[in-house]
Amino acid sequence: MEYGDYLTEETKARLESRGMDLRWAGHDQVRHEQWDHMFNPALCENEADKDFVDLGKDEVLDHYGVSARERLQRRYITETVMENIVAAYHGQIDDPELMRQWHETTNKTDIAAHTQTALPMVRKYLPQQFLFEIVPVVPMTQATIRLFSFDVTYGTAGVYSAGTSIYGNPDPAYADDPGECEEPNEIDTEITGETVTAISKKLKGLWNIEAAQDAASYHRIVLQNEIVRMLGVEINREINRYGINQLVANVATTTNWNSTQPMASTNGWTNANPSQYNDSIWDAVEDANRAIKNAQFVDATYILCGTTFASRLRKLNGFRLNPGADALNSSVVTGPALFGTLNSRYRLYEDPEFPADKALIGHKGTWIGKTAAVYLPYVPAWRTPVIHNTTLCPGVGYLSRFGFKVINGNFLGMIVIS
Repeated sequence: MEYGDYLTEETKARLESRGMDLRWAGHDQVRHEQWDHMFNPALCENEADKDFVDLGKDEVLDHYGVSARERLQRRYITETVMENIVAAYHGQIDDPELMRQWHETTNKTDIAAHTQTALPMVRKYLPQQFLFEIVPVVPMTQATIRLFSFDVTYGTAGVYSAGTSIYGNPDPAYADDPGECEEPNEIDTEITGETVTAISKKLKGLWNIEAAQDAASYHRIVLQNEIVRMLGVEINREINRYGINQLVANVATTTNWNSTQPMASTNGWTNANPSQYNDSIWDAVEDANRAIKNAQFVDATYILCGTTFASRLRKLNGFRLNPGADALNSSVVTGPALFGTLNSRYRLYEDPEFPADKALIGHKGTWIGKTAAVYLPYVPAWRTPVIHNTTLCPGVGYLSRFGFKVINGNFLGMIVIS
């Protein structure tokens, strides 16, 4: 699907004929039209902005290999949280025409500054956020929500007692026919609800009048906008780190691999060369994956690792370099980056802030009922008007609110090099 081709009835019929049910993405046609000017290059008056608004030409999403279907979902999520920002800024606005006028008006200084920095920044950076790569993303529509997770349990005592999860506890005879006029065994669905409250990240940025004047004069840069952008980049990085740290804190298993080749004749490595021994790190990856599969009946889908671990993976025979990770495109992503795949089974992400000799292995999942965690953006970017003081060093405040909830650590494992 091209992103100049928006959801007309013909387009929806074509997508549905290909099995693409749009309900999974939270599609709302009215909301879709309200925010079309932020995504549709055909609505850009400035030719230079056409590539900026087109998710189909986003270099970061290209780097991660995000499909057209996934880009469409990220657009819907971004539309929802931008609506949250408008509601928080001026109260709930139900009239689509008033909504559009608010986006376009520049009658008030604070509104103009907000729409010129905060909303475009959300539009630009939220779809690129790394957490989309490792957990499902569900936007919050209010500051506190109920998040429900699901489990399937045995309803009748058999090999396992009633109430035991079927995951990690297989009973191959549970569905056997009990005979005519006899009650068959039961399978129950256990739904657990938890309250999730948005947390906040806040920063402020200061600059001086002289620097702003010189930046505008020499480089035609609006220093205020650059300060706000950098505040957003830093908070975005910390949100990614918060989510990753939560996953690491809740891993169900840890697998160790010794980087020093044993030399005793009884261990089988006496005649192996160093390269052969280094390949045995694959054993640790498979052991960690097996623990996830035994617990949840699914394979891991990604490995997030530090720099030392990533270097070892690059040397394995099953490693394949990400086409977007070459020298010409290496500057597109500066945080956790997709650098390749392993035996076409695991997507590999290298994170320079992750412990160098560790790796998080996990299953992303496609919905909140079967995943390790979920990321819940609420108000990704909120900025104050410019605040002036007597020192002639104006400032601006920046706020981001989001939720992140670990649901099931059995979808996660840690691999440690010792």
